[in-house]
Amino acid sequence: MRLSPSALILVGVVGRPGIGKSRLVREIAAMAGRRGVEVFSAFCESHTSQVPFHAVARLLRAATGVEGLDGQEARDRVRDRVPDADPEDVLLFDDLLGIGDPNAPLPPIDPDARRRRLTTLVNAASLTRETPAVYVVEDAHWIDEVSELMIADFLTVIPQTPSLVLVTYRPEYEGALARVHGAQTIALAPLSIPEIASLIGELLGPDPSVTELGDTIAQLRHRTAHTLLLVRRASPQIMQRRPRLVIRLHLTVSGGVCGVLGEPGKHMPLDDPVPPAHTYLPA
Repeated sequence: MRLSPSALILVGVVGRPGIGKSRLVREIAAMAGRRGVEVFSAFCESHTSQVPFHAVARLLRAATGVEGLDGQEARDRVRDRVPDADPEDVLLFDDLLGIGDPNAPLPPIDPDARRRRLTTLVNAASLTRETPAVYVVEDAHWIDEVSELMIADFLTVIPQTPSLVLVTYRPEYEGALARVHGAQTIALAPLSIPEIASLIGELLGPDPSVTELGDTIAQLRHRTAHTLLLVRRASPQIMQRRPRLVIRLHLTVSGGVCGVLGEPGKHMPLDDPVPPAHTYLPA
């Protein structure tokens, strides 16, 4: 998918849980990092969806570089970034980032006014940015309302900066970040049976004894809502005879069906603890 420079305001990555939204974003972030582009990320969480400013504070802490700094050092960093800002607005910004001076009283303003003043400060600072940046907001279906409004306002100045915003969310999300004018949307669909079989074939290897097993897994995966593959190589003795992978397949379907596939003739009990040697591979 090729996007024109004028379209690079926001890219929404939408798909159901476990389909690969985060993996795609990680790949894009890695590509950006290899080109010297800074990447700033924030993750929304279900238990913080009612906590005002939670997501935007995370994103701005990353963007300002205050993570890991002590209070005064972090406040100095902020003042270097916004040297011409109103001192009261800077105090509000410190408080938002969680680096406020406990001896400096905050201006007595209502929450809406606070949000507007913070948005103005952040947008003004964004317009001074000269180097490219990628901003990532993951799981926006759990974003708190204030953060959603602030980030939506932030997007109004993004076209004037060398920046890209990536937002991931589930199909049921219909909030402001899913309705940005000019945004591009990447909708991730489930893999087809041949695509799944090809990926599993790469994991299992070319040994003929596992060909049928790979096809079976592909068929099951296509019909399920979620699959978790835990793959590890078998003992050295087995490996000396032929390449063999032990696969534990957990399937969740309507009615709740669980099964395990492994060495022919052997059964891996579902209630066994997963050995540390297993490697988790997201489906």
